[in-house]
Amino acid sequence: MVSSGYSQTPVSLGLQTCAFQAFVGLHRAPKRQKRSQHTLEANLKAQNILANLHPASRPTDDDVLQVLDMMDLEKTKRRKNVTRPEQVQAGGIISVSLALVRNKITKGLQVSTKTAEMRDVCMLLGRWACIDGVDAVPFTSMTLNKDYNAGRHRDENNSGPSLVRGLGNFQGGDLLYWPNDPHGSIASLKESDACVCDVRNCFVPILGRCAHEVTPFTGTRYSIVFYCVEGWKGAEDSVRQILELSGFRWPTPYSNLQMQARVDYAYAKGSAGSQIAGCTEA
Repeated sequence: MVSSGYSQTPVSLGLQTCAFQAFVGLHRAPKRQKRSQHTLEANLKAQNILANLHPASRPTDDDVLQVLDMMDLEKTKRRKNVTRPEQVQAGGIISVSLALVRNKITKGLQVSTKTAEMRDVCMLLGRWACIDGVDAVPFTSMTLNKDYNAGRHRDENNSGPSLVRGLGNFQGGDLLYWPNDPHGSIASLKESDACVCDVRNCFVPILGRCAHEVTPFTGTRYSIVFYCVEGWKGAEDSVRQILELSGFRWPTPYSNLQMQARVDYAYAKGSAGSQIAGCTEA
């Protein structure tokens, strides 16, 4: 069992949330923030779940799914590298990036505009993320996706391993992952060379800079990706401290080594085209 390190009351959680929102107002991207009633209710639900957890326990999959189902997630057209043509025609995809992100214009690190709005949800997800052999999964950022199968892509702005998990009532939606990606033309990769990863039943570690995509599915499917953004070491100490208070886990040399070991282990015995179940939860 991995110790979560959290033991907070609803009052302390609420006070930290207010401080966090004020801080992010100074460090976020220049976009007006609007909190929907659905998101407020999801945060309150997340607070309640966290307040009633034993300090050494983690939220269940059902806990997380309940909160995600309460949220009002908007479509975006910004993630062009993962969006398929038919999804563009449908108005974009439902995807939101939280915590550290890289500004596409200035290239600098900033806190995403949605982070303060979803702060309690972030804390819940951070406490939920777990995998055997890693004491504390390192991540400076996370991405929430809903109901779209990402096109083949590489996450060039990621640093080190990522952890992926799917939730919901869906069929299909496996993750195709090319662990031996030669980093040439992404279109030339053969599907037979990919490993098929079951993200619905466990957390799966990958290297985001290697090619991956999601197979078609039916039903309602969420995916949550925990990762470290490239250049995270350059973030201000004040940014790191406030994000750690919000459930994000700043990388350390040891945690990075543990995560890399999980990636190596997961695919060491997996030949091209094999089914990879990922790693069991702690």
